[in-house]
Amino acid sequence: KEQEKRGGGGRYVYESKNIADIPGAVAGLGALREKDPEALLSNIHEKARQIKEPKELSTVLSEVRSNPLSLAGQDTVVSSALTRAGMTNIFEASRSSSVSPEYVVSSDPDFYIYQEGPMNMNPVPPGKRAGWGRMGSCVIKVDEKLFSRANTKIFDEILKLNSALVT
Repeated sequence: KEQEKRGGGGRYVYESKNIADIPGAVAGLGALREKDPEALLSNIHEKARQIKEPKELSTVLSEVRSNPLSLAGQDTVVSSALTRAGMTNIFEASRSSSVSPEYVVSSDPDFYIYQEGPMNMNPVPPGKRAGWGRMGSCVIKVDEKLFSRANTKIFDEILKLNSALVT
């Protein structure tokens, strides 16, 4: 507040690897800006209530980048979102790491998610990649800016993934 009065502006640092942190960050940012975050928080909680429990957990690998091929690790916002949607990230590394195409194909997850966006511009769809035809996974393309960011928009993406599991 004092810094803003002096013309220096304020700064809110937010770094999260878990979607459970998002509501608290929204409330904290709202308080900092003297705005009521209730409508936004209500929207997040409503989306969370719409998530249905799948009959069984599905395995998934989530591509961060196609070149070099990298997957989302366990301690990432993506893995947190996948878990909330009812999926199990089978890539055991704690952070996002490079892997071989053979690793992905031999893992044969129920779902393979690849993203398109600033970190993965114009990726070749997995079904068109050499040697990937043997993989029997359901392939889902997501928008990196919506799916890989710890913000309120990720809850829409979680709902989309969850509905793919429960329908």
